[in-house]
Parts: sequence; C-alpha cells; structure tokens
Amino acid sequence: MPDKTYTKYRGTKRYRDEGVLRELYIDKQKSISEISEIFDVSYTCIHRWMEKHDIERRDLSEANSLAHPKQKPPVSESALREMYEERQMSSADISDKHEVSPRTVRRWMEYYGIERRPPAPEKHISLRTSKNGYEIWNIRGHTIHHHRLLAVAESGVDAIEDNVIHHRNGIRWDNRLENIEIMSPSEHSRHHAINDGIGAQT
Repeated sequence: MPDKTYTKYRGTKRYRDEGVLRELYIDKQKSISEISEIFDVSYTCIHRWMEKHDIERRDLSEANSLAHPKQKPPVSESALREMYEERQMSSADISDKHEVSPRTVRRWMEYYGIERRPPAPEKHISLRTSKNGYEIWNIRGHTIHHHRLLAVAESGVDAIEDNVIHHRNGIRWDNRLENIEIMSPSEHSRHHAINDGIGAQT
C-alpha cells in the first residue's frame, strides 16, 4: 500500500512532471516501484518518464543501502568478534547459530567494521565415495581410485598397469592392504563368475 502522504498523486499524471519525479526519487529516496504504486501505474511507465527527463538511476549499492538501512544488529560487537575472530567461525556457521542468512551476518560485520578474512584457498585435493562404494581421490581435476593408489604405493606402477585391483571381502571401501590384491582382467572375471556375482567387480 502506498504511503497516505502521497494519495494526492494517485490517479493523476503528475509522474510526467520532472520536478515531481525528482522530488520523489531523489529527495524522498523512493524507489521506482514505490513511485509506480503512488501513481497506480506500471514500473515501466515510471522508468520511461525518468529516462525521458534524464534522471540518473541509483547504482546497485545505493539501492541495497536504501532497501537495507543500517540498523544495530541484534548481536553485540564483542559477541560477533568472539565468534568470528577468536573461535574462527565462518559467516555460514554464525548464520546457522542465529537462524539468519550469511548475507545478514556480513551486514552485521560491516556495521561493526569487522574485517572479513580472505577466502579459504581452493582445495585441489579431495576424497569422496562414489555411488557404487569406491573411494576416489580428485587431485587437481584428475581422479584415481583409492585402492589403485594403494596398490601403486605397495607394488609399483608396472605391477598394476592393465590389471584389476580386487577387494578380497567384496567391500569396495575397505582399502586395507590385506584386503586388496592384483588380478589380471581374466582372473578377476573368473573369480566373480565362480562366486556367482558375489561382490561383483570389486
């Protein structure tokens, strides 16, 4: 609902008046959406007349500042510093604790002048478990199965090249050295054929 202060404008075409538009947009700091509500016209209509009068629009930071005026955060500066600086909590951790968005936490920090830490360095090495149970390393964009990496460390590259690393107990994520063995592809296929597919292709 538009502010009752501006009901005198409702239903009129005074949005075509450059002076009125400048008063509302620049002096009164109204947004284009708010002005369109005041005159009960579309956003596009107000935007078009602002362009016609060469009224410069606010940049994104100014618009955000008006949309989110600086109000004292509900968390004290000392508490925020204790969480962020002493306990090394991230803005995401703090947002979870206080049930707000990380963006809100960043605004609190800006209000108190708390300098943010530089972003954490990008991780070039990670370990995940695939859907079929294998542990897989991602090293700078290259992937390798954990059990094959162990076999290389134990027996060397030549020993495993073109061969299969088999999990003896059929558990693909059990990568203890005593649970893996090197097999040729044909040996591996025969093993699973004999065992009726139990632990197939492990």
